[in-house]
Amino acid sequence: TFEGDMTSKNISQNNIDLIINHTLQAAFVSTITNHLPLGISVSIHLGGNPQTLRDSPQLVIGPIDLAPGVVGTGNMVRTATETENTTTLDSVDMKVFANTTLYALPVIDIAGSDGQIVRITGNDYVSIRSTVNIEYEVDDSY
Repeated sequence: TFEGDMTSKNISQNNIDLIINHTLQAAFVSTITNHLPLGISVSIHLGGNPQTLRDSPQLVIGPIDLAPGVVGTGNMVRTATETENTTTLDSVDMKVFANTTLYALPVIDIAGSDGQIVRITGNDYVSIRSTVNIEYEVDDSY
């Protein structure tokens, strides 16, 4: 298991009210690319406290499993695998957005190679691109 880079996003109080009190539907949408010769399982930990994000996140998206990249000559990856995912967020999940700063930490578990020889190089990587799509009700009062 290894952790990716923690990121943070400030959320204005006006947006927090719209997100928490007026959301009609929401989804976490991600594209994950695996350019490793090993399968992976990715979880995204979300919360308001960076010190507890690894072990006690407010919300965990995943795990999302990916096959290894396609291995070619020299036991090295020649083609990455990619998956697109959509996770619906309910009203309890949306409470994570009540934090004025939201932290995200990708946690990646790496599978074994089943006895196969693989080569990991400096060109291998895992890439995660994600957004949260929120549809909320708007009227003249806000």
